[in-house]
Amino acid sequence: MKTENRIKLKQIFMEIFSISVTEVESLNKIDNRKWDSLASVMLIAAIESEFEVLIEESIHESFSSLASVEQALDKLGL
Repeated sequence: MKTENRIKLKQIFMEIFSISVTEVESLNKIDNRKWDSLASVMLIAAIESEFEVLIEESIHESFSSLASVEQALDKLGL
């Protein structure tokens, strides 16, 4: 993933989950109560809007951390 896109993605995570930049890397869906179904929808919508992509359900179901989202976006060429 391009550095500029990684920075944008981190910003999205910080906004959606109300976390600091130091918490972004360690955030994961399993250990965080903030990452509920509403947060997932907001995350997907923000990513789609920012990067002008459409994320298929089969892809966003795998989202569980910043790294997993980066991997999915890498497959989309971002």
